[in-house]
Amino acid sequence: MNENNEGYYDKDGFFILADGDFIDPYGYYFDQEGYDEYGGYYDDDGYYVPGEEFEDEYYGKYDVEHFIPESLEEEAERLAPFNEHVYPAIGWLKE
Repeated sequence: MNENNEGYYDKDGFFILADGDFIDPYGYYFDQEGYDEYGGYYDDDGYYVPGEEFEDEYYGKYDVEHFIPESLEEEAERLAPFNEHVYPAIGWLKE
C-alpha cells in the first residue's frame, strides 16, 4: 500500500490512493487491479462481488437478498466518524 496514503475521496466515498489502489467506504483495501484480499471487487453498478472461493461465506453472512440499502443520510452518519477520525489518524501515523 502507498506509504504516505496520499490520495483523495471520490463522490462515492472511496479513498483513491496515488498509485491507483483504493480503500472502500467500509475501510477495506483494494489493489490497483480493483481486488481485495479475498478476490472480491466492485462491479460497474457499485455492488461488491465476492471472490469465487468466498461466495457462500459472504452471501450466508450478509443475507444479500434481504438487504435494504441505507439512505444517503444514514450512510453519511455511519461513515462520518470513520472519515473524520480514522483516515486522518492513519495518515498522521504514516507520516
